[in-house]
Amino acid sequence: MDRFLITLCLDLVRNIWYGTRFALFMPTHLWQFRLGFLQVCLLLLLSFFLSFTYDYIDSSPNNNFNIYGLTYQATLYLLFFISVAIIAQIEKDMASMVNIMIIFLAFVPAVWGIYLIMDWLAGMQTWFDSTETSWAIFYLYLIWYLAIIFRCIVKYYHTTTSRAI
Repeated sequence: MDRFLITLCLDLVRNIWYGTRFALFMPTHLWQFRLGFLQVCLLLLLSFFLSFTYDYIDSSPNNNFNIYGLTYQATLYLLFFISVAIIAQIEKDMASMVNIMIIFLAFVPAVWGIYLIMDWLAGMQTWFDSTETSWAIFYLYLIWYLAIIFRCIVKYYHTTTSRAI
C-alpha cells in the first residue's frame, strides 16, 4: 500500500511539473503526463484547495463562510466539466475526457501561482494606478489562460487550425 501511495504522489508531482512546463509554453509531450482517474481526483482536490485557500485569505481579516462563494465554486467546476465534455464531444472522442481533464488541471497550480505573484507585484508598484494595473494583469491572464487551453486542445487532439485563428 505504501508503494502505491508513493507512486500516486510522485505521479501527481510529475503532472504538476509538466503542467507548469505546459503553461509556460515549454516543450511538453502528452506521454509525460500520468493519466488515470485517481490523478483527476487528486488534481481536483488540489484545485479545490487552492481556490478555497485563496478565497479564505482574500476575505481576511473577517473570514466568514459565505454560501455564495460555495455556489460560485460549484458553478466554476460545473462549467469546467461541461466544457471538457463539449470538447470531447466535438472531437468525437468521449474516452479522452479523463486525459484532457488531467492536462487542464495539471497547469492550474502554475497559472494560479504566477497570476497571484503578478497581482501582488501590481499592488506593490508605485508608477501606475494599482487598480488599473491589476485589471491589465487580469486581462493578460485571461489571454494567457485561453492560449494555454487552445494549445492543449490542439496538441491533444492534433487538430489543424485555420490561419485566421
